[in-house]
Amino acid sequence: MRQQIIEALKERYLEDPRVYALWLEGSDGLGRSDQYSDLDIWMDVEDGREGAILDECEELLSGLAPLDLTDHCHHPHPKIFQRNFHLAGTSPYLMVDLCIQSHSRGREGCIFMEGDVAEFPLILFDKAQVIAIIPAPDPHWREIGEVYHNLQNVFQQRSRAVKYIRRNQFIEASAYFDKYVRQPLLTMARLLYTPHHHEYGPVHISVHLPGELVTELERLYSIASIKDIENRMAVAERLYQDLCTQLDEMLSGKE
Repeated sequence: MRQQIIEALKERYLEDPRVYALWLEGSDGLGRSDQYSDLDIWMDVEDGREGAILDECEELLSGLAPLDLTDHCHHPHPKIFQRNFHLAGTSPYLMVDLCIQSHSRGREGCIFMEGDVAEFPLILFDKAQVIAIIPAPDPHWREIGEVYHNLQNVFQQRSRAVKYIRRNQFIEASAYFDKYVRQPLLTMARLLYTPHHHEYGPVHISVHLPGELVTELERLYSIASIKDIENRMAVAERLYQDLCTQLDEMLSGKE
């Protein structure tokens, strides 16, 4: 059904003058789709036609199978219109996330970096050169340095977690361990390996980082007791020092 949906949309809109581009993002763009992947569809359409084409797409999908979910989302961008669908009888993981952008949005959000491990399009058609693929630019080193400095400040407050370990209060200790230990370490790892996407948090991090580093971070998430949190503090300390050494070397002379 996944390919059937893709081909139906392409066939319907390839010759439609109101639709300038159709592409897939997410796992399809990155070549990592599997039986658990949803379907991230993007369209660039003539201004003023967004609602009509959303309705048409809904009708087209319902012609393939009855829809047991139609979610009219409110996208924060004023020129992006979104609906989520699920077709009855298909995999529960095959959610269809459809975003339509006004053509006047231009290339905002449609510029992708060569070799990007986080965001890349699978272009089905692009009649107006909406999408641009560019060589990966250098990261904004000053911004990276500022984020790194802020993360160091957060990690230096890890005693906020330790005090709840001492008080034997698991929920509080777990929450503060996440805020002052796990999250800064995870973002530091992203600064090192995915600096263009350091704000991505845990999203697909298992394929964005080296396996050995993923294993180290996984240890920080394997927590079921106060004792576990206490033991992971030592792991976190070592990982922090290692990441700082690598980030200091990476940023040396670049700010």
